[in-house]
Amino acid sequence: MIGNFETLFKKENVMRAQNLTVSVPAEECDKNCGYCISKITWQTEPDQVLVQRNMPKVKRVAKASSIDNVLITSKREPFVNYDRMLWMLHQFSDYWSELQTNGLILMKRPVKSAQELYRAGLNVLAISIDKMKSLNRLSETLEILTSHKITIRICINVTKMISDLFTFDEIMRNVISVGNVNQVLFRNINYPSNADKNNPAVKWINENVNPQHYQNYINQMLDMKLKQIRLIPQTGSAIFSYKGISICFSDYCIQESNEYDNIRSLIFQDNGHLYTSWSDPASILF
Repeated sequence: MIGNFETLFKKENVMRAQNLTVSVPAEECDKNCGYCISKITWQTEPDQVLVQRNMPKVKRVAKASSIDNVLITSKREPFVNYDRMLWMLHQFSDYWSELQTNGLILMKRPVKSAQELYRAGLNVLAISIDKMKSLNRLSETLEILTSHKITIRICINVTKMISDLFTFDEIMRNVISVGNVNQVLFRNINYPSNADKNNPAVKWINENVNPQHYQNYINQMLDMKLKQIRLIPQTGSAIFSYKGISICFSDYCIQESNEYDNIRSLIFQDNGHLYTSWSDPASILF
C-alpha cells in the first residue's frame, strides 16, 4: 500500500520548480545588444501596481513549489529602475538571490550600489559581457562588490566578438588577471524555435553566432580534464573548477517549455503575471 500511495502522490498536481525568476519593470535598456532576447520574445506592458498586488501570491506559489532561490532580471536592464530593483531584492531577502545586469550603471556608482545590494540580501551578482575589454573595465567594481561579500559571476555571451578572438584558456587567464571572479558561465546565444526569422535580433544572431564555437569552448575545457565539482540535476549542467573558479555552460538563453515535473523557472513578469515560459504568453498561471 505504501508503494501504491507514493506512486499516486507523484501523479498529483503538485508543481515543482528550480527557481523563481522575477522581471523588474523597466521602460528601457542602456545597452543595444544585437542579440537581445527581449526583442525576440513577446513584449509585455510593465505594470508595477499589479506586480506589487500579486507579490504575496507569487511568494506563496514559490514556497509551495519548493523554490529556495530567486533570480532578479529584466526584459530591459534592472539597474535602469534602480529603486524598484532594490524593492524586489528586499521582497526576497529570505531566499538565495541572484541579480543579472550588464554592469554599465553599476560601474558608475559601485560603492553605493554594493552597499545597498548587500543590505538587500543579494548573494550573487551575474554580469553579462560580450567583449573581453568589458571585463577589464570591471576590475575596480568587482573588488568593491567582493569587499561586500557578494559572489561574482561573469556570464560570457558567446558571439564572434569573443569566439573569433579568444580560446577558452585565454578567456580564463583574462578572468584571473581581472580578479575577484568566483564563477564563469559560457552562454550559447540562440533564439526560441517560434521566433520570427525576419526579426533584426534573429538575423543578427544568425550572422554573428556560430554554435560550433560554443561547442569548441566545451571541448577545450574538457581537454583540460578539469575537476567536476557537482551536477545540477534539473538541467544536467556540470560545474567544473578552473584554478578555484567555477565553470558552467548554458546551452540555451531562455526557457521555452518544461516537462511536467521539471520546471526550470516560474517567471514573474514585469506585467504582474506569473508564467512558466518566456516565449509564450499561453504559459500564464495567473
